[in-house]
Amino acid sequence: MQRETYAEFSDTTYNTFNSLMGMSRELNTHIDPPEYVFIGPNNSGKTSLIESYLGHTFTRGKPTKRPVQINMLCNPSCADPKLILRRDAFLSNKGQEYDHDFEITLDMVGNEIQKRNSSTAVPIFLQYEFKNTFNIILIDTPPIPDSTLGITSTTNPDAEEEPKKDQTKEDKEAAAKKKQKKDQKYVQNLTKLLTPANRTIVCVEEAGKHTESMEDFIKQFDPKLERTIWVHNKLSDHLVTLQTSSDVNRYLTSLQANSFALTLPVLQKNTEGKYSKAAEFRTKLKEVNQDDMKRLESFSFDRKYGKQFGYANFRNHIIQSSWKHFQERMPIVLENLQNKLKQLQDDISVVMEQLQSMEPSRIRTTATNYAMSFLQNLEKLIKGTLEGIPNQNGQTLQDELDEDESGAWVDVEYKPVKVEADWNIPYSENKLYGKQQFERLLSQFHAVAEHIEMGPISHDDIACASGPNKTTTYSGFAWSASDLAQRRSRKIMLPLVNQLYEKSMYILKRLVNVVDKMMSTSKKATAKRQNTTASSTKTPREESFLDFPYYTNAVKELYFSFVEQTARSCLDKCKDDFYCTQIVYWDMVNFSSHQFPKESFNLEIYEQQEEVIELSKIIFKDVQKRITLNILLKFHSNFFMPIQNDLWGAVQGKVTSLDDEALVELFQVQANKSTLMQRRNTLTETQKKYGTLEEKFRVETSRFSHPK
Repeated sequence: MQRETYAEFSDTTYNTFNSLMGMSRELNTHIDPPEYVFIGPNNSGKTSLIESYLGHTFTRGKPTKRPVQINMLCNPSCADPKLILRRDAFLSNKGQEYDHDFEITLDMVGNEIQKRNSSTAVPIFLQYEFKNTFNIILIDTPPIPDSTLGITSTTNPDAEEEPKKDQTKEDKEAAAKKKQKKDQKYVQNLTKLLTPANRTIVCVEEAGKHTESMEDFIKQFDPKLERTIWVHNKLSDHLVTLQTSSDVNRYLTSLQANSFALTLPVLQKNTEGKYSKAAEFRTKLKEVNQDDMKRLESFSFDRKYGKQFGYANFRNHIIQSSWKHFQERMPIVLENLQNKLKQLQDDISVVMEQLQSMEPSRIRTTATNYAMSFLQNLEKLIKGTLEGIPNQNGQTLQDELDEDESGAWVDVEYKPVKVEADWNIPYSENKLYGKQQFERLLSQFHAVAEHIEMGPISHDDIACASGPNKTTTYSGFAWSASDLAQRRSRKIMLPLVNQLYEKSMYILKRLVNVVDKMMSTSKKATAKRQNTTASSTKTPREESFLDFPYYTNAVKELYFSFVEQTARSCLDKCKDDFYCTQIVYWDMVNFSSHQFPKESFNLEIYEQQEEVIELSKIIFKDVQKRITLNILLKFHSNFFMPIQNDLWGAVQGKVTSLDDEALVELFQVQANKSTLMQRRNTLTETQKKYGTLEEKFRVETSRFSHPK
């Protein structure tokens, strides 16, 4: 049905369009509006063509120096156009009037644009809201420089004033260079506007003056000219030059595909206000185009070109193209809506399965499955496996020492003991966990203990160690040295054993984090397999252990308690290696090869004390070596081996012995059921909402696709 210009579609169609856009926003589906970039030489009529599309004239003044982007929005509440001039990012620091949005009237647009008409690539943004429009973006651009098109220009449309007649040669050359630089900048800015492939290029030229240079320029951005519309303005001037029907038809044949020929009214400065009202401006548009048609009809032109003439056909082409643009994108919105409905149904099914998993029998199965999976992965790490991904979850020696829970080794005075490279601790640069990291820890302990000295011994220490015995006798020497060695070894070695105790627990406890990552990876892999086979088979959903953190933390606490209990037992056994002075003395007297002076009473007191010191150092080294070796053996046999062998009984046994009431509490059944039921109700309501939205969307889409 042929409709009047500016009323190509009914109000119903635009209301339907607005409803569809609202539903798209509700679905978080953005539909980009069609964009049209108007380009052409100076005085070609780009701005006038945009005005003819809008049906208003307002941009009168100097040539366009910066892009003007008009964002047209469908707003059913706007019976008359509502215009909002957006904040000007380029001029925002030049005054308060530029740093915010404000509404303007049609007769203010021209002056406001001219105030902002400075040379820049930053567009002026004008929002145009109207009830009878689709969402469209129109971009007016500065004129293409004549130099770009290979045209010799006698005027400079960007000049603020006419060049002086008495210019020197140097002045002219400077002006030419300045103009060339401006032209290059214009082209660079224009390139940014034309490059996006989603934009339609509207090239405006004077009728009968089409040049190959213009076509070559556009082909830089649209090689096949598939997104270019040609508009030949000032048709009336060109028709005057045609004398016969053959001339007219020859001209028509030369028109490019997707082109329009028309005449736009030229408003002189002294009659500028005459056509300011929309109705009057549209009347003038209609008159000049009727004159063109009369002239063409006088030549009996070929009627098959009839739809390529006049502003009305051009406007109708833009509107029809925009309507088709949105019509083609409606299935995308519908698909997104259907995907949301499917996702909602899947979510409801998951929630229902989770509700069923709250039954006592299912809870016990879930509890057992988690404990078994947890212990299986833990056992692998303790024995040695690559499944924990060492390069991600392992620790180098330095990583281990940097951790607060482990920390650096310290001596009896709490001074850090630096682990030197020449101590040759194995795998110090490798990332380890589990058994391998524990074995490296034992090597650390051995190296640290081996490199810690007895320290200085004072005369007071010797006097206290001697007690009632005299150092002038064989037994006096032996007892004093044994007591000094025993006390120093306990003072120095026991803190190291305590540190080994803490570090051992840290290494075993940190495996829980690695197990969590292993189980999470396994869960994702299982979910991926289920999604792959979902189209052909119904795969039962694997319970998410992470849905029950209270229970999983309880299982981890059982493991932590087992580690701590085993470590304390080992530590108590290690303390048995710190013998009393009598045992150290007995061992030294019976097995030591040290030679004592036979006539000690002839030695000076100083010499006697030095003899005790030397003997105590020898005994200290023997005791230190014995303690170190025994500690290493005990931590391996009384800590690590029980962890490895008794793990299942300590954890799985306690999980199995839990009664139903304890499991209900650990799984927080009542709280989880309440949360899941609320979730189910929310999902069901959303599903109903989207179901209603789908029905409405289908109706509105059908109405929009078949406008009346």
